[in-house]
Amino acid sequence: MLERNVFALEDKKSRLSSGLVKLRQTQEEVATLEEDLQEKALVVKEKAEKADVFAEEIGREKTRVNTEAEKATIEAVKCAQIAEQVAEKKEDCMRDLNLALPLVEQAEAALDVLDKKEFNELKALTRPPTDVHSVCETALHLLAGLDSFVEVDKKGRVKDRSWKSVQKMMTDPGRFLQVLKGYKSYIDDGSVPAQNVEEARKLKDSLGQEFLPENMKKKSQAAGGLSEFVINIIKYYDVVCQVEPKKRSLQDAAETLEKANERHREVTAMVKDLEEKLARLVAEFDQALAEKDEVMAEAERCQRKLDMAQRLVGALSANGVIWEQTVERTGEELVFIPGTSLVACSFAAYLGVFS
Repeated sequence: MLERNVFALEDKKSRLSSGLVKLRQTQEEVATLEEDLQEKALVVKEKAEKADVFAEEIGREKTRVNTEAEKATIEAVKCAQIAEQVAEKKEDCMRDLNLALPLVEQAEAALDVLDKKEFNELKALTRPPTDVHSVCETALHLLAGLDSFVEVDKKGRVKDRSWKSVQKMMTDPGRFLQVLKGYKSYIDDGSVPAQNVEEARKLKDSLGQEFLPENMKKKSQAAGGLSEFVINIIKYYDVVCQVEPKKRSLQDAAETLEKANERHREVTAMVKDLEEKLARLVAEFDQALAEKDEVMAEAERCQRKLDMAQRLVGALSANGVIWEQTVERTGEELVFIPGTSLVACSFAAYLGVFS
């Protein structure tokens, strides 16, 4: 009987002591979980703040990208409009110049049919007809300041309009013809003074119908060809003068277009850089969100585990006190049980005599 009672008490004490150990371990784990949860809460807060900062920066960069993209679009539209204007002005200039080119071709063709012999015959005249002299004088005016064989005064006008000056101009007929054929280049590069053409025009108009090639050729083939050249080259000069403002306008428009294109390239490059920066920020933001979500998920798991442990500890806390008291009493009982059993056996033996 003593052995059975001792075994029962020791078993009870062992089970309660084991339960108390588990309870204390659980309390320690709860404390550890609480500390861990506090640390994770700080990490979650830090990640959330970092994500918020990224979100604000991304918002600002998106706004900036959109603003610069709108500017780039506006610049592109401007460039397209200016390019269209440049194309129109260029087409207008080319159309006018193309219309004028046949005039030069006619003027040069009039010279092509002439040869040195005809000009030698012309300059050999001592007293040429007045209108023939006048035709040659128009050439003097056209070449004033451009041909060294034509003497000019301080104002750049023909110094001597006599037949001797005409003869000097035609000293070398071959050279004279080449100078006339190259006159277009003088007009094209703006080297011809306006007074040269106006003096020649005034003299041409004063002759009226007599200046026409078909009338002049009756008196001199060279003078007839020269008159046709003068008529057409003056017309070409007039067209070039009309086109010149358009050419300047075209040049200004082309410069404006280049500046607009440069601005467009700069804005486009800026938008590209901003988009790349925004892409990097978005990638970093996504990573920050992923880290935040991961930490939050871990914190939630820890919180659930803590909640269950706290409920368990809460439920067993009251029993823990009872278990400690029971273990203490059981220990005392194990100390006194041998004496108690001895007294009980003695009492039972004593009573046996009277039965």
